[in-house]
Amino acid sequence: MTSPVAASSRRHLAPALVLLLLGLVAMGGALRNDWVQDDPPLVLGNERVHEWSGLWTGFVEPYWPPPSPGGLYRPLARSFLTLQWMASGGALPVFRVIDLLLYLGLVLAVWALARELLTPRQAWIAAALFAVHPVHVEAAAVAVNQGELVAAIAVCLAAVAWLRWMRGLRSTGPTIALVAALYLIALNFKEHALVLPLLLAALELVRPPGVDPEGRQRRRALGGLLALGAVWWLVRAMVVGSVAGAAPVEGLRGSGFAGRALTMLGVAGEWVRLLVWPAHLQGDYSPWEIAPWDGWQSEQTAGLAALAAFGLALALTWRRRPAAGLGLLWVMLALAPVSNLVVPTGILLAERTLLLASVGVVIAAGALVPDAIWEGRRSRVAAGAALALILLLGAGRSATRMQVWRDRDRYLAALRTDAPESWRTMVGAGIAEMEAGRRAEGERLLREAGAAWPSSPRPIQVLAFYHRLDGRCAAAVPLLEQALWLQPGDRWTRVPLVACLLDLGRYADARAVAVVDTAADPQGRMLRLAAAFADSAQAHGTPPHTVRLPPLPGGTTIIGPVRRSSPQ
Repeated sequence: MTSPVAASSRRHLAPALVLLLLGLVAMGGALRNDWVQDDPPLVLGNERVHEWSGLWTGFVEPYWPPPSPGGLYRPLARSFLTLQWMASGGALPVFRVIDLLLYLGLVLAVWALARELLTPRQAWIAAALFAVHPVHVEAAAVAVNQGELVAAIAVCLAAVAWLRWMRGLRSTGPTIALVAALYLIALNFKEHALVLPLLLAALELVRPPGVDPEGRQRRRALGGLLALGAVWWLVRAMVVGSVAGAAPVEGLRGSGFAGRALTMLGVAGEWVRLLVWPAHLQGDYSPWEIAPWDGWQSEQTAGLAALAAFGLALALTWRRRPAAGLGLLWVMLALAPVSNLVVPTGILLAERTLLLASVGVVIAAGALVPDAIWEGRRSRVAAGAALALILLLGAGRSATRMQVWRDRDRYLAALRTDAPESWRTMVGAGIAEMEAGRRAEGERLLREAGAAWPSSPRPIQVLAFYHRLDGRCAAAVPLLEQALWLQPGDRWTRVPLVACLLDLGRYADARAVAVVDTAADPQGRMLRLAAAFADSAQAHGTPPHTVRLPPLPGGTTIIGPVRRSSPQ
């Protein structure tokens, strides 16, 4: 006799294989991607993942290696990248295979969650829509976004375990232990997993009324998870040196809650568009693709309309189709960490951050497809044709979008086409022109970027970098002085400025720039050494172009011969 488990496994095998095929068609192009976007600084050029110590160093230092700004804490993400690098010898195909396997695993995790909330047919439709959703391309395209995938898998599996506990299908102790373990895994891959207890609390709202002997224990478990998240956040704050974490994105720096709310209201319409009909995708949403507004504009009106429609949909579905209402509530909670309302973050909008929210979207969409539509022959044919068309469009759009991430040149070209108003796009294009030896065009683009967002030192820092690379410190100094005025504590500015002043023989000026309060600055030792060299050079009348300092840890020479790698 066939066991119920074996029969269930066979029943799920064919639908699972079709889901995996859909995910492979949509995202399989990731296997051909080069090191793109943040992969070069965080994987390819990051010495911290090139040694076995990378398995544990991420627990005691920020995610981004110095001298990049801290603010992010993802220790298991670094550990996982280190494991892949050390096991494969840095072989790119290994990273890409794991990218794809994680995505396919997430598709199955979403299907498992949907089966707990929807009918079997509705659940499969939800998972199929998830598998081909074009907004997922960025999360699946590069290795540094594996954290998004792992965190989403952990959250979905925790929700499955919680729902089965609610129904009496799992015992208390093992479920609490499993959910807590998944919570810690998710948190240490990506900070936004902090919302898991709220997502689990939302699941409680769809529990059928009646006797609930485990209800008190689940409420205690939720309290324990909230406490666990708070303790983890305190540990994170001690490591990165800030409760909030990453510096606010351009446009939100210095803004109070009202300013952030007004800006993010303009983003709400983009959230809806990307989650519901992502025909247009782009790799960057920095100003002026999305502008920080100081007054009411048409974007705020569109955002308010989107929020009103969302609220109306939530109210209408909550009683009539609770699973759809739960999906919408999931969307709202999943977007909370990147809404910039609780605390300002380092982005206004990024497609990869919509991955977890899209789980709620597809659950809501699946719940709104009535099973009765498949009973009549004509309605079944029409519904099947519509579903096939949507899946075909989604898979096709995802597959074509994935080609953008094939290599750096295609990625930058797509940015210039899809997000031409972004000042970050201009910086990236300027760097590409500089690297290609077209200095005049590169300088033009970098100066345009500086004019587009004059409060950021980044464009002029990059331009100064290439001036130094060409041996033109006299041209670099005014740019670095301007950048230092804009952001006195910036690590990319003060040391290179001291380097150029030393090179030009301006020893008194070099010492004045170097002697600052560097107690909390990781480069303080280098600056104190530079000040000592300036004193010695001035005292001995050392001629220009002769002062050299040793390289920074890791071989990066900032004083003396400039670095021979592109700026990150």
